[in-house]
Amino acid sequence: MFEQMTYKMQPAGHEQPKPKRSYTEPSSQLKHAFETWLKEWDHLIKKGEKHTKTAYLNALQMLKDVNPSVAEAHGLLIGYNDVTSNKKSFEGVFISAVYAKTPDKHIVFDLDLEKRIHYLGLYLPKDKVFINKGFASQFACEESKGIIINQEGAKLFAGSVEKAAGIINYGNAYFGSSSARPPFILNFGRADIDHSTQSLDILIFNYQEPNYSFKGLNKKINCGDLSPSEIPELMKYAEDLKKQFEPGRNDYKFALEEFERLGPHPIEKIRENVEAILRRAGYA
Repeated sequence: MFEQMTYKMQPAGHEQPKPKRSYTEPSSQLKHAFETWLKEWDHLIKKGEKHTKTAYLNALQMLKDVNPSVAEAHGLLIGYNDVTSNKKSFEGVFISAVYAKTPDKHIVFDLDLEKRIHYLGLYLPKDKVFINKGFASQFACEESKGIIINQEGAKLFAGSVEKAAGIINYGNAYFGSSSARPPFILNFGRADIDHSTQSLDILIFNYQEPNYSFKGLNKKINCGDLSPSEIPELMKYAEDLKKQFEPGRNDYKFALEEFERLGPHPIEKIRENVEAILRRAGYA
């Protein structure tokens, strides 16, 4: 094991810095794969081919005979945080390949590094969940197909996540464009949700105070923006979802348990329930 301060030092008179965190030291095989990948990344840049897809596939190839864990991947980030300062924070591409390779289904990122790491959660497989408890910098979860949970106090700068199963946000979530917005959002925190999206498939329950809001839009239903209170059955369903998922604000495991109770396809189940309610209310 090794330790390293992973949080910024606070100015004098402010809160004391958080204690050191312990992480598993990466295996020599993982270190070698990462160092080789960094050289390949430099080669791509010199050729003018700064292509994340190519870099990601290269990383998967280099991990072919490695069995890394999420803990090792994060230990790798800590250990190389200063060494790779000239790599423009794209180490997240390699770390995302580790996320895909590891058997772990729940990927918990809990670092708030001095150096911001881009592309964390890139190409996250559909059967995995990315839980952000730290600072997931630019292009986070780009082209992800899994569920994304952004915990209270965490910051998520999303990439293009229109393919993601959905996001539950308890912290601060930033979407750079309509293409960065996932088709399903339960928002209990702060999020720059633009309801004017031209997306053909979006479902948003926005629990930001003082008023709840809802948007439903797909090929079958187009109810636009409305308050759930306009449809009593929808209001009750919105309240039920809030009771189910708001406890996850302090512990993401509560949210995961609620997803499991909904069956193998939880987001699809919620969509079906909402569509049925809206059809009964005349939005068909």
